[in-house]
Amino acid sequence: MKSKPCFIGLAGPSGSGKSQLATALQHELGEETCGVLSLDSYYCDLGHLPVDERAKTNFDQPAALDARRIHADLQLLKNGDPIEVPVYDFATHARKQETTVFPAMPVVILEGIFVFCIPEISGLLDLRIYVHVDVEICLARRLARDVHDRGRDEAGVREQFDQWVRPSVKNLVLPQRAQADLVLDGTLPTRDLVRRVVPRIPRGVGCDAPRPPSGNLRGSGPGLSGT
Repeated sequence: MKSKPCFIGLAGPSGSGKSQLATALQHELGEETCGVLSLDSYYCDLGHLPVDERAKTNFDQPAALDARRIHADLQLLKNGDPIEVPVYDFATHARKQETTVFPAMPVVILEGIFVFCIPEISGLLDLRIYVHVDVEICLARRLARDVHDRGRDEAGVREQFDQWVRPSVKNLVLPQRAQADLVLDGTLPTRDLVRRVVPRIPRGVGCDAPRPPSGNLRGSGPGLSGT
């Protein structure tokens, strides 16, 4: 009998290092075994709005995400079927016409700011991980990402951060920490975080026996906590 996939949720503030950790875990488990699905792909399409109105939208709330499609896609993956993931353009705040195919895999990492905030999604997770970083570090990381990778201007990023992100971290993102099975310090080396996560992947779900971190992951990481 085919085993069901293991769904791992990675939540935490924007800029906490979730994407980097997800990529490292995928590398450690093997790309043929583990796939990474980002909630950033599922922002609601604002292409129907004038361009100047799109940027005024509060993206730092669960309602900014297409929860229905996320849930439907996870159900497809759970049943062993591939999905077509939207391609979101952060410069225009609209979806592109094309999609990317995401195959069914033994382990699926779902990473995003509000992974635990949407009950229909959180209820499907086998392991919930929260990555914590101070909000000022998040701002510095978000500036580097949005300006260099997403075509945003620094003033706009700072304005959005102060208006929407800070209140969201306090009122919506941080409370997710209480739902986590494992809380990690996002300022620690990624290799240390990987070493802490891999043994917590449920056995008998997805891959029956997740392999331990490989020998090239050196060092230890005090300051990591489980709940």
